[in-house]
Amino acid sequence: MNKLLVLSISLLIFSTTVNAQTSKKTDYIYCLIDTAGTPENARMWNIGIEGPFKCFAIECPCLEYGREPTLFYRLPMQGQIITREQLNKFHLISLVELIKKAKQVTDKKYDGDYVVYIIEPDASGYIVHETQFITPIKDEATLDYSIVHPDSLKLKKH
Repeated sequence: MNKLLVLSISLLIFSTTVNAQTSKKTDYIYCLIDTAGTPENARMWNIGIEGPFKCFAIECPCLEYGREPTLFYRLPMQGQIITREQLNKFHLISLVELIKKAKQVTDKKYDGDYVVYIIEPDASGYIVHETQFITPIKDEATLDYSIVHPDSLKLKKH
C-alpha cells in the first residue's frame, strides 16, 4: 500500500513538472503606427499588401540574414475599432522596443509567445489588428553555369 501511495505521489509530481515546463508565457504587445503623424523623412515603416496579407516592415536590417522585422495579418481582417480614450488605456511600446522583441523572437532567445497588436488611425478612431512576426529566412544563392569548350567558340565556315 505504501509503495502504491509513493508511486502515485511521484507520478503526480512528475506530471506537474512536465506540464509546467511546456506552458509558455504570453506577452501582449501594442504598437501604434501613425505614419500620417510622422514626418516623411523620419518614417521607418514600409506598409504594403502582398497577396492576402497586409505587411508592416520596419526599415531596419537588424535581424538575422540582414532581414527587416516584419509583421502581418490576413486580409480582409476587420480589426476592432477603438476610440482615443480606449487607446490611452493601452500600454504602447516604442519602435525600438518592438525591434528588440522581434530580434528575441527571430533569434529564438525568448521562450514564450508574443501577441502583437498593431493599432492604426482610422476615420472613426483607431483599428486594432492582431499580427504575427515573419521569421526571416536565409537567401540561398544558386550557381548557374555552363561549360563552354574552346572548340565551340570557333565559327563554322560554310
